[in-house]
Order: sequence, then structure tokens, then C-alpha cells
Amino acid sequence: MEPAICTLASIPLRREPDLLSEMTSQLLFGEPYLILEDRSPFQRIRSAHDGYEGWITARQGEPITAEIFQSLMEDPPPILLDLAAAAQLGEQKLHLLRGSYLPDEINGRQLRCDGTSIAPQHHELSIENLEQLAGDYLHAPYLWGGRSPFGIDCSGFTQMIFKFFNLPLPRDSRQQGKVGKPILRFEDARPGDLAFFFEKTSHVGLITQEGILHASGFVRHDQLDEIGIRDRDTDECTHELTCIRRVIC
Repeated sequence: MEPAICTLASIPLRREPDLLSEMTSQLLFGEPYLILEDRSPFQRIRSAHDGYEGWITARQGEPITAEIFQSLMEDPPPILLDLAAAAQLGEQKLHLLRGSYLPDEINGRQLRCDGTSIAPQHHELSIENLEQLAGDYLHAPYLWGGRSPFGIDCSGFTQMIFKFFNLPLPRDSRQQGKVGKPILRFEDARPGDLAFFFEKTSHVGLITQEGILHASGFVRHDQLDEIGIRDRDTDECTHELTCIRRVIC
């Protein structure tokens, strides 16, 4: 397995080695991955962040050494906090997206970025910080497989929030529904817990002090009770609650 890294703003992961195949996830700039299979012009890869596998166009990534890969895994670089920011990798000009890793250099090329960043391993995991970061995604459009403020799905949203605190979550909501410990009674739930809805479709959201933040059509703040999500404007129950998991000890 050859290690590599995303050196574009984002790379779509597809279900099959075909440009017409659905996008199931994305890599963001600076995220390392492993090449599992080479079927030119496509590669089957595994994201180092969450173990998610899919197909990418081979020319969109860049190989790195095993030593660089290991250092990125052991000591994650700062993460871009701004919605988007201009950057330059050597002579390559880029516009990076929120949630991108910002290593000092990639294969000898210095990275310069105008945006604000935070070090995830030193970022205090508090309810206030968690809700502030999550709130910054409000009104981001829903996009199946998306992980950026310009298009994100429900599990991509929850995954990205915890990435800022160096707490990796699996990619899909059903996988996230096995993380942490179950909260058996609704009245015991607290802000920072994840709420899951598996009856009709697979869905997840972040419980807040005032309800739930989740990506449904767009990232929105709705009400939550023991029945499920209630649209803040219409009071309609849009998702039936299945379970609650606590991922913050």
C-alpha cells in the first residue's frame, strides 16, 4: 500500500472507478491516504482519517513517503478554520476549504496559507467550542458525500466538527452509531452527544443546548424531543429518534 496525500482543495471519492459513479465522500487538502489498487486512470484508496474506501482519479493525489505519512498520523497538522482561504504550495496557487490540514510542507514544497488555523490536538473540547464550530456550518447546503462548508452530508458534518478536536469519527452515520456509549434515557442526553435516526433513512445530528444541529437540505438548528427532530418553523416531526451516543467522555 503506497501512502499519498490530497494536494487539491478536495478530491471526490466515488463508489466505482467511473467519473459517473456517485460520490460517497471527499478528501480535503492535506489529508493522507493509502493507495490500495491502481486501475489507471483510477485508484482505490483508503482515507487515513476514517478508514473510508473509494475510487479517485489517480492524477488528483500525490505520493508521499512512509515517514511523512507516519508523522502526519502521529502529529496532525493545524486545521484551517476559515470558510476558505488563499494558499500557495510551492508555485501552485490554491483556495483551501475549512477543515483542511495545513502541513508546513509537502514533498519539499513550502505551504503558505492566509487563513486562520487551530492545532486539533491542543484545542479544548468544550461544549462552547463544539457548538461554536458547528454553528459556523449553518446553512451549508446538503451534499451526499460532502465534507466542506460548500456541500456536506449529515455524517460528514458531525465528523468534521470532531476533527477539529483530534477526535476521529467514522464516515457514515451507521458507523458513528457504534462509537462511544449509549444514552438510554432521553432526559440523560446532554449537549455534545450525537442523536441517530435509523427508521426511514440513516441520519445523525449534534445535540446542542437549544436542540439539534444537523444537515437536512442544509445545516440547520431544529428542536429535539424524545420522539425525534421537530422542524423549528413548522413543528413537524421530520426524523424519529432511534438512539443517542456519547462520544465525549
